[in-house]
Amino acid sequence: MPAFRKRGQELFDKIYGEKSAQVDKFAKANSPDLADWAIAEGYGRVLSRPVLEARQRSLCIVAALIPLDVTPQLKGHIQGALNTGSTADQLWKLFDVVSRLFTEGPETRGAKRTFEDVLGKIVMSEEEFEEDRRWQGL
Repeated sequence: MPAFRKRGQELFDKIYGEKSAQVDKFAKANSPDLADWAIAEGYGRVLSRPVLEARQRSLCIVAALIPLDVTPQLKGHIQGALNTGSTADQLWKLFDVVSRLFTEGPETRGAKRTFEDVLGKIVMSEEEFEEDRRWQGL
């Protein structure tokens, strides 16, 4: 268990960066047992497994959160993806792919605002705009 706790804390700190202590304090204030479990089991045993790199796993988590309308979690994990090495461009491309699965409906509108809050608004080139229009059948 101590090995999982150490591994979990290292990954947690990497994902949350300079806000790590603040997030940890908030979690412990709300549920000390859950916060402890999350570090050891969630981050240590599950999320830090060697099969995927932290960056890849962060992108998977962001993709899973996009249609769920969970703004605080999505915001934190977008920032976590940046902290683990993803670029804003990669994250916007991920958003584009996932939002097409949901036909850019209500499931993804809130996510788009969250992406804009964290990454800033994206400006499309003429080529990208035309490709997007073709994809949508316009």
